[in-house]
Amino acid sequence: MAAGTGNKSLDELVPKDGFPTTIVKRNAPRKQYATATSGAIANTLAPGVRFRLLSVDLKINTAGTTDEAFTITQDAIEGAAYDRLIVTQNTKTPAVTSLFLPFGEGYEYEAGDELDAAWPNTEGRTYGLVWTWEPLP
Repeated sequence: MAAGTGNKSLDELVPKDGFPTTIVKRNAPRKQYATATSGAIANTLAPGVRFRLLSVDLKINTAGTTDEAFTITQDAIEGAAYDRLIVTQNTKTPAVTSLFLPFGEGYEYEAGDELDAAWPNTEGRTYGLVWTWEPLP
């Protein structure tokens, strides 16, 4: 063990065969991706464990000419009375082609909670959506 830390040193993590041991942080951030060349966004983040939302990143290939709202809502395990709108953003004004939404502390959810992203995309634009989240103990 590394002196006085109670943690293993790097030498102790490399087996005698010389191949390093993979170390995975248990609560390391995870990503979920959704992409399409047309059609609406109707994507759900449902990890099945307690989690913290870290960010949502939306890329759209071209600015739109139609007022359309990109929304993220919580579908709470406790029932509809506890569902809530987390964010809404018109993608016409301002002309959104890249939208990064940081979250983090204060955006913790229970194992049965789901987050739903929705966007009509009536103009058939190409998009990429990335959820970044981390499991909680």
